[in-house]
Amino acid sequence: KLQFLYFIEAGSYTNLIHLMSKRKFGEATVSADVDDFEQRHVHDVYSKIAGHFSATRYKAWPRVGEFVEKEGVGSFICDVGAGNGKSLAGPLSAGGRCLWACDASKELLSIARDKGIETQVANALKLPYRTASMDCVISIAMLHHLSTPERRETALKEMFRILRSGGRLLIYVWAAGQKRFASATTQDVTVPWTLHDRFDPETPTHDRYYHLFKQGELESLMEAIGGFEITESYYDCDNWCVAAVKK
Repeated sequence: KLQFLYFIEAGSYTNLIHLMSKRKFGEATVSADVDDFEQRHVHDVYSKIAGHFSATRYKAWPRVGEFVEKEGVGSFICDVGAGNGKSLAGPLSAGGRCLWACDASKELLSIARDKGIETQVANALKLPYRTASMDCVISIAMLHHLSTPERRETALKEMFRILRSGGRLLIYVWAAGQKRFASATTQDVTVPWTLHDRFDPETPTHDRYYHLFKQGELESLMEAIGGFEITESYYDCDNWCVAAVKK
């Protein structure tokens, strides 16, 4: 239990990964029924680990916070794959903006709702927002949970659709170059989440699916879609990150 408190106090994602799981990762084979595959290896998992997951993620990463804070009063800002809402609630706690968060996990969104954010249970492949309705869209550590290139492209097209012309987009995806994945022979992996016994003493470990992005892969995907001007590409918190503007 002291170890669990350490995770919350330190807020260290790297420590969480290495201390909570002795088995670092597995290599994933994506099934033909991708809807069922993602339901079992992404959506169902987050429903089960929501409380513990949220306890270890309580504030926005600095560069994400800096990005959304640039939006002025009255802006409409959407977080796709928002989880517990940490990327919006902290940086924009002063109010004055319209905050929208969507995620497939109603359990995580219930936590985001308590932070004063409008929430919608939704799949990133079909966002429940009007075309050109958002001034800013962020998607932090979500796109890598989609298991095919076509689905990742569809999600990006949906984010493009809801952005107004001149609106800003920020995407974070897990990077393939992380040390803990050095022995991986595929970009598709499962990563175990081990629940503390206060959350679930009977089924402690749940495997989540990730597609690990190579350097330049996200930019290539966005360029193939068209309509974006990429303003910045960088590496942050073991993620490849791209900031862009809708032309």
